[in-house]
Amino acid sequence: MDPETDDFTERLKAAIESADVISVFFVRVGHSLIMDLRPDVQSDPVVAVDPMADSPYQRLLSFSALRPTLTLPDEITLAPWTDQVSAFQDAGLLETCIDRCRMVGGEPLASEAAGCYRRLIALERNALRDMIRGIGMHTLWQLDANG
Repeated sequence: MDPETDDFTERLKAAIESADVISVFFVRVGHSLIMDLRPDVQSDPVVAVDPMADSPYQRLLSFSALRPTLTLPDEITLAPWTDQVSAFQDAGLLETCIDRCRMVGGEPLASEAAGCYRRLIALERNALRDMIRGIGMHTLWQLDANG
């Protein structure tokens, strides 16, 4: 790993450990891992996988559906993850997410976080399979019949 990657990973780890609302968008799979850990008497904290939003503003608005009993968050931490989904675990970030969820919501929320990670892995596997098969791809040029 290079120092720039190490610095980003450490900053992301610190954000996961402290932010009340975070969205890590996994660019390769077009989905985000969302953690809304704000306390609320009417609803439990949430960890979810959601398609990537078109803009930070759209992501912010999505929280009204995710946590309808709460107002929109005052702050949201947005972080891109451009590497493979498995690299998120390899970097220790999945463990950080699960530990934070366990601290905030106990084993049920920690289990939700682990399930979200498994869903991201499956989405990445499906996207790779579709790419290999050419599903959703368009040919830019074709060989002509003469070679």
